[in-house]
Amino acid sequence: MKILSIYLLFIVSLTIGLSSCQTDEVAPFQAGSQKAISDSKAPGLFQPMIFPPEIIRTVHAGATTWQITFNDPYYDNPNKPIAKYPTYFSTVDGSCYTSAELNADAKVTYNADLSLLFFSIYAPGHFNSFTFQESVRDTQIKPSDLGLWELAVMTTSNPSQFEVEFENSPYEAKSKQPYNYKEFGTESSPYQKGDIFLFKTDRLPNRYGVIYIKERPSLLRNTNQFVIEVTVQSDNNIVELGQ
Repeated sequence: MKILSIYLLFIVSLTIGLSSCQTDEVAPFQAGSQKAISDSKAPGLFQPMIFPPEIIRTVHAGATTWQITFNDPYYDNPNKPIAKYPTYFSTVDGSCYTSAELNADAKVTYNADLSLLFFSIYAPGHFNSFTFQESVRDTQIKPSDLGLWELAVMTTSNPSQFEVEFENSPYEAKSKQPYNYKEFGTESSPYQKGDIFLFKTDRLPNRYGVIYIKERPSLLRNTNQFVIEVTVQSDNNIVELGQ
């Protein structure tokens, strides 16, 4: 019995010693999961991580298309405020920026043409709270009745038609779409999968383009993908952009 007691005491002491030397671990990163982060106030707290958008560029003869995929919208989670999402898009080089990046750099503010929010498309000039307000772009946006076949033909063969469609559209250009024209913007519905919008950049020279909502989750609180295609007119040097 004495030997057994000594053996049990040894096992308990060894267990306590090992537990006191255990290091903090970070859970391996996995797409679509949460990342463990250390926090002095709440050790071991798990908080959602925002993944950068995936951007695929396709160069055409007179236009460039960027397909932007937001993989983890989870829009109404308090740990993922919209300000953290890089939803400000540049037709200059295909970059996406957060509002914090716009507020920190006048050049970034100048480069941003569109805010690809998860339910509306905004011109950066729609907002009035940026640090470098003189650099904010006031892109004009209109709804469109173009079909996918027409859009494909214009993109690959006749991007100059974007300007014709925009300037001849019966709709008044707005800094936000969708826009409820009958109620002067009141209670405008969010954009839907399949919606197409025309836009005109606030630059010299003006460039015209199209925004196509390729995929959109139907409800909040999900991790489905938002996929938005932005096509803009370009010159022959567009192949240098976005690299």
